[in-house]
Formats: sequence, structure tokens, C-alpha cells
Amino acid sequence: MTDDPTAVAVPLGAEDHRRLLRLLGTLAERLGPLPGPEGARYADGPELLGAALVLAEGDPVVLDALAVEIRRRRLRRAARGELLAVCGALEGVAARLEPVAAREEAERLARDLREVTVAVALQEEAGEIARRLLLGTHRLTHLAEQGGPWAPTLQDLAGTLDDLHDALRPPT
Repeated sequence: MTDDPTAVAVPLGAEDHRRLLRLLGTLAERLGPLPGPEGARYADGPELLGAALVLAEGDPVVLDALAVEIRRRRLRRAARGELLAVCGALEGVAARLEPVAAREEAERLARDLREVTVAVALQEEAGEIARRLLLGTHRLTHLAEQGGPWAPTLQDLAGTLDDLHDALRPPT
């Protein structure tokens, strides 16, 4: 630890640590050696991170992108609970849907989403989970179109599934 009271230590997971090192290395290489009081040298981590903070602070597009990524990370960590909540809400609505075909489709979808919840808990293949969530989003959107007074609730649930799909989708 440093004696500098302004220094900050932030614990990073292994993946974020590798990503940070890659980013810092790429930035340092792009800049090349820079003049300094002790002679030319590559920029170090604090200089590069400080510059990134200045850009993030002053650019609404960067701030928005950061907010989206933070939301995705939170949703990834809470995906199982969110899916269980969607399933519970969908099961509650399903019992009230008319016609019977819509009720049965909602019940099938709730069962399918419970299977996805198990896949998330077991940390199965992310691409397959994301595909199943996207399919669930489409099915819920279709149900909302025929959901009568339950349409807004079904649309909200579809929006939650879409957010989860976005958060769990592997990077392309």
C-alpha cells in the first residue's frame, strides 16, 4: 500500500485485470515514449487511467456506455434472481389470460424460462442461454399483443428478458 492519501486500490477480478493490462499496454504502445523530466519513457498506469477518467467525465457518450456496461455486469450477477422473478410474474399472469391458448403458451414459456434459470445457475454456455432468452423475449412480446389488460405487464416482462439477453450475450 502507498503512503499517498490520494492513492486508491481497486480490487479487480482476473478477467478485468487482464483487460486493464491489455488496454494500458495498447495505449502505451500507441503513444510511444513520451518526454518527461527524467527523459523519454512510456506512459504508466496512473497517467493512462487518469486520461481515461478525463475522457469519461467529459463525454456523455462515454458516460452512457459506462452506465450500460455497469448495468450489464449487475444483471449478469443477478440473472438467476431476475429470471425467477420473471417466471413468478408470468405464472401469476398466465392463470388470468384469455383465450386458453394464450394461457397455455404463457405456462409453457414460464416452464422454458425456469429451465433457462437452471442453465444460468449451472453457468452453461452463454451463447445458448442468450439465444433462449431472445426467443423468450419474442414469445413474450407476441403474448403481450394478445394479452388484453395484461399487455403492459407482459411487455415489461419482455423488456426484462431483453435486458437479460443483452447482459448475458457473449461479446461479438
